[in-house]
Amino acid sequence: MDTILTEIEEFCAKHQLRESRFGREAVNDTSFVPGLREGREPRRRTVQRVQQFMAAYAASADARAPRERGVAA
Repeated sequence: MDTILTEIEEFCAKHQLRESRFGREAVNDTSFVPGLREGREPRRRTVQRVQQFMAAYAASADARAPRERGVAA
């Protein structure tokens, strides 16, 4: 569980996402990250869903990055 919390914290910092927004977009729960800090144990399926969200978001951000910097892709 600590691993997924660390991954989420690093992801949010890298992508400048508030934890509440991350929770809402990833699992439709704005209190998801604070709950993890308080000892909440996510189900395996929830962890998979979070990891899939992060992978898709990162891929989308990488695809947008050249356009946002004015570089042709």
